[in-house]
Amino acid sequence: MLKRTPGIYCWTDASRAPGIFKLGMSTDLLFRLEQERCETSNTGTLLFHFILECEEGQEKEFEKWAKQWLKDKKARLCDNGFQVNANKEWFLYHNIQELLSYCTSFPHYLHSYQHTDELPTSWGMLSKRIKVWRHFENLPDGIKSALIKAGDKCEFKTDIEYVKRKQYFIENRITLEMLLSQQNQQTCISEPHRFEFIKNKDRETGDTQTYRMADFVHDLETKRLKIVPCCGCYPIFQPNQMAHIGGCMQELEEDHDDIIKIEV
Repeated sequence: MLKRTPGIYCWTDASRAPGIFKLGMSTDLLFRLEQERCETSNTGTLLFHFILECEEGQEKEFEKWAKQWLKDKKARLCDNGFQVNANKEWFLYHNIQELLSYCTSFPHYLHSYQHTDELPTSWGMLSKRIKVWRHFENLPDGIKSALIKAGDKCEFKTDIEYVKRKQYFIENRITLEMLLSQQNQQTCISEPHRFEFIKNKDRETGDTQTYRMADFVHDLETKRLKIVPCCGCYPIFQPNQMAHIGGCMQELEEDHDDIIKIEV
């Protein structure tokens, strides 16, 4: 199932001197590490020493446990002549295996990962993960069978691009697995749903574009579209199979009531 993975992480990159690394924590390791990968201060390629999962709610204590050990080892950058704040998450210590052995002795430690590719997909990363076919294939059936519906984001009345894109999913009952197909190792929009639309910037020329995977991901991330699992199909929302009565079946009736909100 989709899940957030709480815990701590330790990484470096090619721009750092030997022995320097960052140690931090998150309630959603996959989402946080993707954020860090995209930060302009990093090279974009993170070299992981370890990613450690712990019991939910214990990630702050886990981080405190590890950093206190590093502090005792005089491993903070400020302990090594660097003019940085003592609370920074960067450290200088060469024996990573010793650090890892200590961290895995944390009472609430659960599991170790070598790379973010091994982490389960979380809701926050769903729109990015589905771009890779093997990640899409590993999704729960209840997510693959989820409906794609228009989000609550309002569009201006002059908008011809996003109104068209949202309207397509209002008028057509489309699930995630119906929308997507495999193209080599990547995911693409399946042929029947590569509809045409006009971008706002092309309203005068009338040039049309074909709806592609990048458009779908953008629509998800800007909340113009949303993935809506049925409670009965994906019981993490409501572990009651009777939810199908008010879920899949009821959707058929409700689809006709959907409208696009227009901002004047």
